[in-house]
Amino acid sequence: MKRILCFGDSNTWGLIPGTSERFGDNFTGVGIPRLIAVAITAVSYKLKHNTFISIALGTVSYMGLLYLFTNVLFPS
Repeated sequence: MKRILCFGDSNTWGLIPGTSERFGDNFTGVGIPRLIAVAITAVSYKLKHNTFISIALGTVSYMGLLYLFTNVLFPS
């Protein structure tokens, strides 16, 4: 498997929220919450025309959806 070096925060490194464990190489559940969070960010910006609020809503929704996907829907 090829690997790509990315610089970023804990989401880039694939840390499971609340633990010090990482997601496995075959974890693909991050894409769906990210896609939903991007849609929430775009819609909130379109409705409110406020960059801070739209980024904050997108970040909070992404973190919540990531928690939901990793701990509730697909626990390891």
